[in-house]
Amino acid sequence: MTLTYKVGVTNLDFTLGFTENTDLTGAKINDWLSPRTLRVRDKAIENSASAEFIDFIFVKEASNDKYETVTFADKGKHIPETIEKLLSHDLYVSLKSGK
Repeated sequence: MTLTYKVGVTNLDFTLGFTENTDLTGAKINDWLSPRTLRVRDKAIENSASAEFIDFIFVKEASNDKYETVTFADKGKHIPETIEKLLSHDLYVSLKSGK
């Protein structure tokens, strides 16, 4: 698994959140940690000339064609139509209804 993060740093104060590497039952596989969240303080991202915000984070098993879980959703944002085909029907309906 590969995760790529692009971060511009100029006196940026941020916190990375990590999660343990576990299997589907929650049993720890090894001592690896995976980045899960990035929290920025002091409006550093807002003040950046080329900043981008994450509106949604979706999760799926590698063997699945469509995303079935959302781990983050900006409540003020709507799912773009171009994303609908990437989500399971149940997840899309749930997000559109605001649940």
